[in-house]
Amino acid sequence: MIKHKLSLLPENPGCYLMKNCTGEIIYVGKAKVLKNRVKQYFTGAHDLKTTRLVSEIKDFEYIITASEKDALLLEINLIKQYRPKYNIALKDGKTYPYIKLDPNSNPILSVVRNQRSKKAYYYGPFPNVQDAKTTVQLLNKIYGLFESKYLVAKHSASYEFKSQKGNYRAQYKVNDAVIEKIKKFLRGDTKNIVSEIKQKMYAYSAEMEYEKAQQQLDILTAIEHVVEKNKVQLEDVIDQDLINYYSEKGYMCVQVFLIRNGKLIERDFQVLDIYDDPQEAFIQFLIAYYENNTIPNQIVVPHTIDIQIIKQLIDVKFIQPQKGEKFKMLENVKENARKQLNNHFNLTLRDEKISAVWQALSEKLKIKLNKVEVFDNSHLAATHNVSGMIVIENGFFMKKQYRHYKLSEYISDYHSMQEVIYRRYFRVLMENQPLPDAIFVDGGTIQINAAKAILDDLQLMIPVYGLVKDENHKSAALINEYNETIEIDKKDALFLYLVNVQDEVHRYVINYHRNIRSKNMTKSFLDDIIGLGDKRRLKLLRHFKSTKNIKAATLEQLSKIVPLKVAQNIKQKVEKESHEKNS
Repeated sequence: MIKHKLSLLPENPGCYLMKNCTGEIIYVGKAKVLKNRVKQYFTGAHDLKTTRLVSEIKDFEYIITASEKDALLLEINLIKQYRPKYNIALKDGKTYPYIKLDPNSNPILSVVRNQRSKKAYYYGPFPNVQDAKTTVQLLNKIYGLFESKYLVAKHSASYEFKSQKGNYRAQYKVNDAVIEKIKKFLRGDTKNIVSEIKQKMYAYSAEMEYEKAQQQLDILTAIEHVVEKNKVQLEDVIDQDLINYYSEKGYMCVQVFLIRNGKLIERDFQVLDIYDDPQEAFIQFLIAYYENNTIPNQIVVPHTIDIQIIKQLIDVKFIQPQKGEKFKMLENVKENARKQLNNHFNLTLRDEKISAVWQALSEKLKIKLNKVEVFDNSHLAATHNVSGMIVIENGFFMKKQYRHYKLSEYISDYHSMQEVIYRRYFRVLMENQPLPDAIFVDGGTIQINAAKAILDDLQLMIPVYGLVKDENHKSAALINEYNETIEIDKKDALFLYLVNVQDEVHRYVINYHRNIRSKNMTKSFLDDIIGLGDKRRLKLLRHFKSTKNIKAATLEQLSKIVPLKVAQNIKQKVEKESHEKNS
C-alpha cells in the first residue's frame, strides 16, 4: 500500500503525517516537494534513529499547501494537535519577573511575570523573583509605600503623602515627583536619593539621634546591595536573544542566551531528536519557542539560516552577523551547544552502563531489583555510635532518600545493626512505605545475621547481602545469608560498581560521625542551662571574659548579669560537675 501511495504523491509543498500500525500519528513533517521528501524515508540507508522511525511507519497521509510558509505553519499546528512521539518535544516556556509601576493601583509597585497593562511601566526582567521582590520592598520603605490590609480613605487625615508613616497603604495617586524618583531608581539613577538619605543621616547624627541615623545607614547599605546586584538590569539597554545550535548523530542542541538590559540573565537549552535537515529543525524550534516565550527587541541567529519565512511569522528584528562582536558571541553560543550535546551523549552512555550493571546484579542475585537499601555503622572507641543508610533505585543513588541514625550506647556491631534495622523497618511498616527488594549491609555474617533476626521478628521477607572487606579494608566480596560468596570478577564493571556502593555508604556515615564528634567537641559548659539563652550567655561572657571566670563567680556576681533563678541554675551545674569530678 505504501509503495502505491508513494507513486501518487504530488510535487507540491505541504505536510505529511506518518502513522503506526494502530493509526497513531507518530511523526509530522513539511516539504517543499512532497513527492521527493516522503520518498526519502523509504529509500537508501539511514542512521539508527531514522531507521527506528521508519520501522514503525505503516501508513501516511499528506496535506497540500499553497506555499512553503503555509506548510511550516500547518506543521507547527499539527504537531501541537497530535504531539507525535518522534517530533521535537518543546519544554514549557519560561517567564521572568518584572517590576510593575502603576501609580493608579494598589500596590503601586508589584512583581509580575507578564506585561499586560499598557498604562503601567515595567522594569526588568530580573534573573529571579527574589531580586525583584527585594527591590520593591526597598522602594516601599524609602518612599512610604508600605503594603497593608488597611486602606486610607481619600479624605482622611492620612491622605497627604507626607503623613504616611508606614502603617497604611495609599488609596490615592502618589504625587508625580515621587513617581519620577521611583522611575529614576529603577533605571539605575540613584544619586539623588542617596544624597537625600546621606543628608538625613548626617542631620540625625548631629542631633545625636543615633538610632535614626543608623536606620538611614541601613537604607543606604540596602540601596548599594540592590543596585550592585541589579545594576545591569536597571540600565536601559536593548533586549535580545542569541540563538545557535549544534547537531550530530541525529540529535541537535539549541542554545538560547537571553540578554536583557545588556546582561545575560539566563541560558536556556534543549537537546532534540531530529529526523530532518538540522536547519529545518532549527527553524521549527524557533517558531514553536516564540509561541511560548517572550519575544525580545531583536533575535540574533546564524547567517546560514534562511529566515524569510520566520520573519513573516515572528514580528521582530532579526540579526545575522557574519563578523564582529555579535558574530563572536553567536559562535560562543554554538560552542556551548556543542559541549551540552557532548554532555548529553556522555550522560546517556553513563546511564546505559549503569542500567547494564544493575541488570547484571539482578541476574547474579536472581532477583528483579528496583530498590536496594544499604547500611553501614560507625563508632569511635565505643562512643558516638551512629549508622547511615543510602538508597539505590535502578542503579542510581537517590540522595534525597538517604537517612542517618544516632544509635544508643555501643555494645557490639551485632546490636548496632539490629537497632538500625529495627528502627528503619518498623517505621516503614507503620507508615506503609514501599519495601526494598534487597538489603545490603557493610560487613559479613555478623551484620547479616543481626539484620535477618530483626526482619524475621517483623515478618519481612527481604533478602540480605553483605559487602565484605579484606584485611586491608578493601572491598573483597558479596556474600548471601548462607555465607556463600557470589562470584564476581574483580575486573568486571559490576564489582567496581559494588565498590562504589560501599564507598558511598561509608562516606555518608563517616561524614555524619564527624559532625557528631565536632558538635560534642565544641559543646560548652553554658549549654543546657535552663533560662540561659544566646543573649544571656553572651552577656556573661562579655562581663566575665571566660567560662572559667563564670564558674568561679559568686551567686551575687552572677545575679547582677542574669536573673537570680538562672544564676542559681549555673551554680547548681558547677556543683554537679565538681561532685562528678571528685567521686
